[in-house]
Amino acid sequence: MIFLGGPGRSGTSFVADRVQRHPQVASYHDVELKIFFEADGLFDLRSVLCRDYSPNRATVAVRRFDNLVQMLMNGGFAQPKILSLEASEKLRDAFSNFRAALYPHGFSPPRSYTKFDSAARNLVGAISSAAMQQKPSSIAFLEKTPHNLLAAEFLHQLYPDAKFIHVIRRPEAIAVSLLSQNWGPNDIETAAVWVRSYLEVWQRTRTFMVEHGLPLFELRIEDVSTDPRQASLAICGFLEIEPLEELFFGASSDVLDRWREKVDEHKSTILAKTLSHLSVELGYQKE
Repeated sequence: MIFLGGPGRSGTSFVADRVQRHPQVASYHDVELKIFFEADGLFDLRSVLCRDYSPNRATVAVRRFDNLVQMLMNGGFAQPKILSLEASEKLRDAFSNFRAALYPHGFSPPRSYTKFDSAARNLVGAISSAAMQQKPSSIAFLEKTPHNLLAAEFLHQLYPDAKFIHVIRRPEAIAVSLLSQNWGPNDIETAAVWVRSYLEVWQRTRTFMVEHGLPLFELRIEDVSTDPRQASLAICGFLEIEPLEELFFGASSDVLDRWREKVDEHKSTILAKTLSHLSVELGYQKE
């Protein structure tokens, strides 16, 4: 199991697309599964059923998780319909079995962490197996939902053998790029705080991962464009898959640098005040 994440607009989609092209890596192309750490996903459902239980809260949490799954299956989140994929019936069965294990009648009594984690692990295993069966050469399954890695402890509990790839980009570039997204902030001040908030939480998460020896590969997207061959070989080595030196060929530094054209004096001041110290901590040169 491979979990790939990072802040939005950091290059996670590009890296996921290239890694899943490897013959030994399966994935649902252009689909973020959303079921782990996104709102109403497994993380929230586990909290309600195992720790913060009440019958009313459980009813709402179950309904919201089911709604999330239905959106995912029917092309919500501006993604391809999973129901149109070859593995759709197996995915239907996987979610049905998960419901049967935890709330067969649409309602769940309180559950132990052991029981919930077992059901969730079976669900994730069935989802990954369905994708891998469509790609017989695969030995690993890749899931990319950008903020998943902020819940690395939870993901590790579900899947102790998982590997983690965290993609990062210069923080100032992420903030400027967010402004062009219809789901992102509308002003540079909010965008800069958005990026800072993510990175501050990531620093705590990274500390946990390092202290507990979780297998983490940190990938700067700028390094991918500067030396795609080295980046390709490095990530293949980390994932223990056949070396494929052309995996990241075609990455363009010109595209990554376009954010600079959109920075005026006001934006530059805000970015420097809010993000420059984080850029330096991440190894970027101060501008």
